[in-house]
Amino acid sequence: MRQSFVCSFQAIEETDVTAICDLNIDTAERVANQFNIDQKYTDFEKMIQSDLYIVVVSTPMPCTTIDYCLAGR
Repeated sequence: MRQSFVCSFQAIEETDVTAICDLNIDTAERVANQFNIDQKYTDFEKMIQSDLYIVVVSTPMPCTTIDYCLAGR
C-alpha cells in the first residue's frame, strides 16, 4: 500500500480520504488507524460500489485498474 498517496491527498484541504483497500486486513487497518480513515476494505469490488468520487490505484495489478475504470471511478 502506498501510504505516501494518503499523506499527499490529506495535505490537500479540499480532499477527504474516506476509504482504504488492501488484500491484507492487518495492513488496511494499520493504515486506516494511522491516517484516521473510517472505511477499510479487503475487497476492491465492494469498495468501488460505495459512494466514492475518486479512486487511486497504486498496485502493479493491471486487471484491478481495468475493473475500477469499468466501474466508472
